[in-house]
Amino acid sequence: MIDQALRCFVAQLPAGAAPLADLLFFWNKTAVHREGGMMGKERTMPKPGTEPARRKHRVFPWIFLAVQIGFLIWVIAGAQANDCNGDQACEAGTTIGVGLIIALWVAADIILGLTYMVFRLFKR
Repeated sequence: MIDQALRCFVAQLPAGAAPLADLLFFWNKTAVHREGGMMGKERTMPKPGTEPARRKHRVFPWIFLAVQIGFLIWVIAGAQANDCNGDQACEAGTTIGVGLIIALWVAADIILGLTYMVFRLFKR
């Protein structure tokens, strides 16, 4: 219904008003119409002369990736740093140490995941 009214209005515009027609069609596409009413978060056109909003940089995925690489390097270094020469007690200690590093890694991932979810929840 709104599209039909918009098309009738645009058809009556003079030939030099093409930018206005484009603006009206853009507004109609970005406004959110659901079940006969506007939703609470509607998009509006940027004011003339202002720069469009910049996309926010996503820092968390890079931090998460850096933590994963750090733990992976730590596990590999911990597994390779034994001078056991076949001593079973030494090898058991290395295994326990690597296991503790992996447990710390899992705990850090859980904490980072919960922190990310909390920040996303409060961001809305």
